[in-house]
Amino acid sequence: MKSRLVSHPIVAHLALAAALTLGLMTTYNRWTPETWAVPVCPLEWDALFLEGHVKSYEEGAVWAFGSKIIPRLNAPYQANWNDFPNIDPLFYSAIGYLARLTGRGLALNLAFLLSVLLAGAGFYGATRLLGYKRLLSLPLAFAFASLPHFFDRNVAHAMILAAWWMIPLELALISKCLLASRLFTRRWLMGSFLAGVALGTTFPYIAYAGAQLAGFALLATLFRRQWDKARLFGAGLAGIAAGFVLIHSDSFLYWLSHGTSVCVAKIATDAKLFAAQLPGFLLPDRCRIGFVDAWTQKHFWNNGVAGPSDHNYLGLLAIAGLCALLFVTLRNLWARRLAPPTPFWQVLWFLLYSLAGGVNLLLATLGLTLFRETGRYGMVIAAIALLFLCRQLSRARLGKWSAPVALLLLGVAIFDQFPAPKTAESIAALRETRRADADFFQKLEAALPAGAMVFNMPVTPTPDFLLHYTDGRRDFEWMRAYVLTDKLRFSFGTNRGRGAEMWQLALAGRPEGLPSWHNASQNEREILRHDTKGVPPQILAERLSLYGFSAVLVDRLAYSKPDDLLASLRDAGLEPLDFGHPRFTAFRLPENPRRSTPPPYLTTGDGFAEQVRNPQNGIWQMEAPGGAGELKITHFLPEPMRMELEFHAAALEARHLVVEGLEEPLALDLPARQLVPVRAAILLKPGVNRLRLKSEPAAGAAPGNPIIAVFAPNFTPPVWDTPPPE
Repeated sequence: MKSRLVSHPIVAHLALAAALTLGLMTTYNRWTPETWAVPVCPLEWDALFLEGHVKSYEEGAVWAFGSKIIPRLNAPYQANWNDFPNIDPLFYSAIGYLARLTGRGLALNLAFLLSVLLAGAGFYGATRLLGYKRLLSLPLAFAFASLPHFFDRNVAHAMILAAWWMIPLELALISKCLLASRLFTRRWLMGSFLAGVALGTTFPYIAYAGAQLAGFALLATLFRRQWDKARLFGAGLAGIAAGFVLIHSDSFLYWLSHGTSVCVAKIATDAKLFAAQLPGFLLPDRCRIGFVDAWTQKHFWNNGVAGPSDHNYLGLLAIAGLCALLFVTLRNLWARRLAPPTPFWQVLWFLLYSLAGGVNLLLATLGLTLFRETGRYGMVIAAIALLFLCRQLSRARLGKWSAPVALLLLGVAIFDQFPAPKTAESIAALRETRRADADFFQKLEAALPAGAMVFNMPVTPTPDFLLHYTDGRRDFEWMRAYVLTDKLRFSFGTNRGRGAEMWQLALAGRPEGLPSWHNASQNEREILRHDTKGVPPQILAERLSLYGFSAVLVDRLAYSKPDDLLASLRDAGLEPLDFGHPRFTAFRLPENPRRSTPPPYLTTGDGFAEQVRNPQNGIWQMEAPGGAGELKITHFLPEPMRMELEFHAAALEARHLVVEGLEEPLALDLPARQLVPVRAAILLKPGVNRLRLKSEPAAGAAPGNPIIAVFAPNFTPPVWDTPPPE
């Protein structure tokens, strides 16, 4: 007699949803409305990244298919988030609009819960499509939706988790189509295309995994000359591509209008650093059995072998499914009657693709490095393994043992995969930290004029700029200032690659293109720690006031000697705005009746072999061994602007120098080893401008050393009186 619990599909789904909800509430100790309003993870790292994007939709700055310009960031300009099509705008917008009704903390927690419930429903729906036993399908669906990947990523990566439910369904549909004997009509082709579109609009990692599964099925049908099925899978692949282009049309259209950013792709070293490792799939980073936990910690997690992306443990049930798959494959090969089952080839491909040194890293060496963290594909392997285990158990003649086996599966999933419950003290600590941050930023916002500009220290031009803190490396840290305020404008926040963020580095005396912490030299690390090195606080305050900033905001945790920095800012005459926060301090800047903009940012282009800046006196030195070079001048404003350009030029031997790109071409003679001052007007258009310097031997002089040098280029932006208030 079948259990009434699973006799109806709706009842089964409700039972599964109730079990998963109860499991999450127990794990995260969320039993009251107050605890549900606190996100399940600290406000740091990728959680800040997610919440920042949600905030942009919540306050109406952007919408899913529109341009991603954030007016409150990269002050005094705007932040450009159009360049990186690696997010799920539909998911972000849904949470943002929900946050208007429920508050952001509750909306984030509900999004995480929904991603878990969808994963369970997707897996259970896949087992029903394949005709597996309901009673055995439910605990395995519970196991898939409670994989450690969900707990490790939680709210911080909710945009990834929200789409995993599609993978089991795709696996089931592929299996059904490969085994079908019918011919597929145009209606089936259209359905396959639309399903692909839905998958393509999800987070790119999931869309890419779905494309690999569909591509594998397409190759299999082409090899078997099953042309009808090949068209079906081809339609699905086309749909995934169309969905990806549709959901990221804003970025693609932006690239067509403005060119591709130089920083869109991930670097190949990331593909190596974040590649999956086989022990990470098989060994838990936490285990309730003491001696097992001690062994795995000693031999993998704490001995330097584990990488930053190894928290992708498959769980005992998925590992059991892999063992069953391996056994069936070996049995088939031994009997020489049947080929290895399709799941075997699917698992083999994703292992070859994702493991360190695999196909993904090979693609990265060729420049295709958009997908770096291949450990995430452990979720695909787990889905394949759990579906295969469900198939084998459904085929077994368990009879009256079905219910005990289902309970055993459920017990193993809970024991093996669920972490220890959060304590009330940990939740209270999260709530208190968030309350203290919110209280500080609300007081700061109340103390400054509406829409006031705040300069962030340390200088963090882009949201993901990796800085060294006293307790480790971090990025996205200044995003908390954005998510916890409503009107203030901040200096950080635009995507890198187009130069719009470089004015901050020039202002603070930092070199162009400063690498992340783990790639920085010792000198660059010192600059990372002390970003105003060489710029006295008094001069910094005068410049910021001239640019229209109202305050400086200091994160003391980012400085090795924060008290010295705070003292120097007070000595410069800045008024402290101390609201008693253990980490943040603000200073009010003096008002300036006049206004200007930060000067354009200058970098070298073709022809210049060196670009050196003395951090003590700000002098640039650029050498062009070929006698010609190019300077790239990034202008940040959306309108053209006329400025005065000053520099000194010199040559080892007498040269004739022509400067192109000014309002009027400039020609002058350079005596040997003498500095010649140059002052000229230049009309800068928005974006990158190019100043070309060409030299040849002076008239009547013998050919000499072609090296020319340009010293201390300086721009003088116009200064105007502040317009009277309306």
